[in-house]
Amino acid sequence: MDEASALVEALAQAVSQAPENLALRRHYADMLYETNRLVAAAEAYRTAVRKNPEYVDAWNNLAIAHGKLGQYIHAIEALRIALRISPEDAEAWNNLGIAFGSSGQDSRAIEAFRNSLVINSGDAQVWYNLGIIYSRLGRQNQVLEVY
Repeated sequence: MDEASALVEALAQAVSQAPENLALRRHYADMLYETNRLVAAAEAYRTAVRKNPEYVDAWNNLAIAHGKLGQYIHAIEALRIALRISPEDAEAWNNLGIAFGSSGQDSRAIEAFRNSLVINSGDAQVWYNLGIIYSRLGRQNQVLEVY
């Protein structure tokens, strides 16, 4: 067993002994994600939000796992919940833009990226993501504006 697998196994055991410890549960889900066990990670994040429906980071990470699995509808749903809880979460808006863009909903992606930039105009990654959408749409003048 490699080191990462051993850590995941140890975290699984710790979670089973302290199932109400959300920080531990989140760390376990994060390790599942980092070791590319995306289905298990999504289930672990889902369990975390069932235990605490206001856990914005878990909703956001659940969405990222769904996105990596190509489950964009589920990613969008999770991010909408995260943003209902915390509408000023620039990272969640960016992730929503990515999910919309990945599912071909470019106008919604632009709106989500713009919302992220209203909150944090200095995030270069969001500007880059916005530029990708504009480029895909052939809107070269707007690409030049954001780059």
